[in-house]
Amino acid sequence: MDLEKNKNTHKRKNKFWGKTNIIVVILLCAAALIFWGKDKPGDNKAAGTFADIPPPQQRERPAPLIIIIRQVLLQPSEPTRQDTIHAEVFLAESAKGKQFQYVYAWKVNSQPIPNSGDTLELAGFKIGDLITVTVTPYDDNGAAPAKTSQPLNIRAVPPSLDIQGTKDNISPGEPFTCQLVSKHPDSETVTFSLEEPKLEGMTIHEKTGLITWSIPETKKTTWEFGASVVDPAGNKTIKTFTLGFNPDSSVSTGAN
Repeated sequence: MDLEKNKNTHKRKNKFWGKTNIIVVILLCAAALIFWGKDKPGDNKAAGTFADIPPPQQRERPAPLIIIIRQVLLQPSEPTRQDTIHAEVFLAESAKGKQFQYVYAWKVNSQPIPNSGDTLELAGFKIGDLITVTVTPYDDNGAAPAKTSQPLNIRAVPPSLDIQGTKDNISPGEPFTCQLVSKHPDSETVTFSLEEPKLEGMTIHEKTGLITWSIPETKKTTWEFGASVVDPAGNKTIKTFTLGFNPDSSVSTGAN
């Protein structure tokens, strides 16, 4: 009786440990699956479904820039302090035929100045000052991209050159004098010179511009000569003058 009881007890123990082993194996397999299913740092995840991969971040694309102004041109291109600069706006092909309002922002030597129009008087500035303007177009949708002009330097005013002081009733062989005059707002001194075509025997005082010449004894009634004036900055003006002697011995002058 005891022997049979022991056999039954042994069978129940074996059955218990058999179930326990199966449960342990199942748990170990589950742990292994969980471990190997995790992403490891530095690994590229090749397995899995598309649901495992997060969608790319959606970014709003910026609106393309619409070019309204193709070029801003300042005229005249070689301004002096006697000029008024005008900003001329050239539109892009896609903007032609449309209506815009413009705001002008002028700068002198990179410093803003209080002027919002399309022109700028240069009388109050200095030789060598650098001028630019930035133009911003506006329409019903607001401001469009602005455009800045190429910079311009204010140049010295070239000295003027004229002739005066001729006299009547002169005869061939007599000394003839006339006076060259120059206005030079950007310089206190200028230098006068004779240029081609030159007349034999004609002289000029380089500081005062006084011309002296002896009229040759000939039947010729007109002569041409060249003269120039230059300021200390090298700005030079050249002209050709014509002397005309009438039969009554009066003299007329002209400039080309």
